[in-house]
Amino acid sequence: MDFNGASPFPEGVISFLDTDLYKLTMQCAALKYFPDVPVTYAFKNRTPDKKLSRAAFDWLQIQINKLGNIFLSDEEYNFLKSTCTYLNEPYLRYLKDFRLNPREQIKGTSMGGDDIIRDSLTGLD
Repeated sequence: MDFNGASPFPEGVISFLDTDLYKLTMQCAALKYFPDVPVTYAFKNRTPDKKLSRAAFDWLQIQINKLGNIFLSDEEYNFLKSTCTYLNEPYLRYLKDFRLNPREQIKGTSMGGDDIIRDSLTGLD
């Protein structure tokens, strides 16, 4: 786990469950009803007047690369199984074996000057 040197708290995503329920249920539905269809996920900046600085985009890219270290723990699996009963067993098994490879699966692009950029993050097939 990576810790920010000035803070006692971990930095970035530290758990497979650092996400929202919508993403989990949509992924479950895609796997159940469209198992052979490639799916692309993209970051959408819902506050276009708020731009990322170059430093922020670089920090985000580092955090994305760390996602390759995250997997669903037994405790998280049991939590989902007992709490989110609408997530079916095949999907939970899929999550148990799921591993991200961000360097190959996620493409981050930025456009702009040194200070303010337009950003895009896209999951690749």
